[in-house]
Amino acid sequence: MNSIKKAICIAAIAASAGAQASGTFEAESNDTIDTAQNLGSLVSGSETNVFGLRFDLLEGGSSVDYYKFSTASTLSLTFSVATKLGPAGGNDPMVGLFSSSGTLIDMNDDIDSFNLNYDSLLTRSVSAGTYYVAVTGYNEDVDNDFSGAGDKNWSYVLSISAAPVPEPESYAMFLAGLGVIGTVARRRKAG
Repeated sequence: MNSIKKAICIAAIAASAGAQASGTFEAESNDTIDTAQNLGSLVSGSETNVFGLRFDLLEGGSSVDYYKFSTASTLSLTFSVATKLGPAGGNDPMVGLFSSSGTLIDMNDDIDSFNLNYDSLLTRSVSAGTYYVAVTGYNEDVDNDFSGAGDKNWSYVLSISAAPVPEPESYAMFLAGLGVIGTVARRRKAG
């Protein structure tokens, strides 16, 4: 029994050591898809944080900030954009996921505008390939506007988390395991 506990502890430590986290600062030359800041390759278990600014006083500070990344396998990606002051400070970020050709795949404006949480959260599964993620401010005049004309004068943290997408076989094994547990529980209750 003691050796099983040791094996589980070793597996947990190995799994946590495999998780990768990195952080970087926005490069101000990332105002278009052609000049997107390259974040490299995302792998399962990785987390990347980018610290960015949208200030009028900085060159390119009120534009869209583009980041390029690639994946070698199908992943479930979560993009969150957090600002310090929220709506009280005029902070209303939008996050958009773009294909390698620059086509908008999906976007999010508010996590929960009903409760005044104007930060952005987007989760999407992607196949292997090259993608772009963009951060900009909400433009009340134009929906889904990634022209850079929206809210500005705030800092943000863009966090990207990558997780594996479960294969159908995993779900089948999970359901089979639940069936076995149910059968054992019924036998114990009956016996």
